[in-house]
Amino acid sequence: MLNRFRPKQQYQRWQPEIKQIMKRTTAIAFLLFAFAFAPDKEVAHWNVKVSKKDTVSEEVEITFTATIKKSWYLYSSQLSIADGPIATHVEWAEPGKLKLVDAIQPINPSRKYDQTWEAAIDYFEKKAQFKQRLRIDQRVTIVEGFIVGQYCNEKSGECIPFRESFKLNV
Repeated sequence: MLNRFRPKQQYQRWQPEIKQIMKRTTAIAFLLFAFAFAPDKEVAHWNVKVSKKDTVSEEVEITFTATIKKSWYLYSSQLSIADGPIATHVEWAEPGKLKLVDAIQPINPSRKYDQTWEAAIDYFEKKAQFKQRLRIDQRVTIVEGFIVGQYCNEKSGECIPFRESFKLNV
């Protein structure tokens, strides 16, 4: 009768080590799964620069350029429908220190009919470029903010929002 309980006693002796091994194995499996199937956050690389500066009128023109990965596209800043995809736009960190001369302008977007939104949509593939004119006070030396919008994958149909920070010396 004592032999029947001996395996259970041995198991109980090893139980803490087995639990620890199982926890580690589960954690490693979870991390591998998460990294294997996580969306690639680096869909595009953004470059932001001051393209024109007029010291008399205190106006600057800022150019936002995105290099977009293959099979991904980016929605334009001017969309023909209100309740649709996220239009590319800029959120300024300190909007009180600058005045927008005009809305952000897309440079040569493509246009297609989108079945999902049932409308013609402006978008960019491979390369996107936007320009924004601002009037700033002479005391302002740095402008910063976020480029916000939505990337979509032509093959998988997956769409992901983005918010990229930038900081510029003007």
